[in-house]
Amino acid sequence: MPIPTYEEFMLPLLKITFDLEEHGYKEFLDILSEEFKLSDVEKEELLPSGTKTVLYDRISWATSYLKNAGLIESPKRGRFKITHRGMNILRKNPSNIDNKFLKQYPEFIEYLERTGKKSSNSDKNEDACMESQTPESLIESGFKEYSENLENDLLSEIKSMSDKFFEKLALDVVLSMGYGDKNHSFVTKQSRDGGTDGKILEDPLGFKDQIYIQAKKYTDNPITESKIRDFVGTLGDKVDKGIFITSSYFTKDAYAYIEKVPSKNIVLIDGKMLVKYMIEYNCGVEPVKSYALKRIDLSGYKNPEE
Repeated sequence: MPIPTYEEFMLPLLKITFDLEEHGYKEFLDILSEEFKLSDVEKEELLPSGTKTVLYDRISWATSYLKNAGLIESPKRGRFKITHRGMNILRKNPSNIDNKFLKQYPEFIEYLERTGKKSSNSDKNEDACMESQTPESLIESGFKEYSENLENDLLSEIKSMSDKFFEKLALDVVLSMGYGDKNHSFVTKQSRDGGTDGKILEDPLGFKDQIYIQAKKYTDNPITESKIRDFVGTLGDKVDKGIFITSSYFTKDAYAYIEKVPSKNIVLIDGKMLVKYMIEYNCGVEPVKSYALKRIDLSGYKNPEE
């Protein structure tokens, strides 16, 4: 039989997680391949890019959509388990789960809007919308959705790492953006919560300004004004540049406090902005495939009839 669409994988995939245990992609691939009786040829069929199989790609998208609708969660990279919402759905014994079904959840609608997809109320309207898009717009919206999923997965993995890993990562990200000299920048020794975690010299001899970095890996708790105030206090009188990086987010009071200390140049980078910088500057990620869109340009040639 043909390889099912990612929507056709949604319900059977969710049922696999009904045991409340964590599951990975390999389990999904093996179980779903058996359930849909896929041949070896179908299981090994590659995408045009040649980077992954069609089966893996569709199961990956089904997993992503269920996750963004809040039916499953990802405790760590590549591992998934069902949520209370997902359990409640399965207890109702639905005959099918697809995009239209998932649109009952605000989180999923928000996800579609973030990734540039339409949140139409019917499959017919959605198909018409897809048909009305140009190939270029389809590529753009697809790339936007891919990037959104990459950012979410990257942030989830960062939150599962150790504090020392995060401190080194924060320093590497700033260096990859072109600030400082990597041979004269370092992660400081273990300090109390209020201390700095990294130091950057903007040139090898230190004639230019020094930049201090504070890195705090939090899963959910926000960075409050008091944390920023403590960080500013550690800079002293000789240092006026600092970067506070967190895997979580900053409160409004934290941003407001920065405005009250014009003598210090403080930059706040939350988790969402951090992963955007990582992707933009190829820190912790690597390119897989690139596509060049080309257009006709014969302006350098004369018309033979002239």
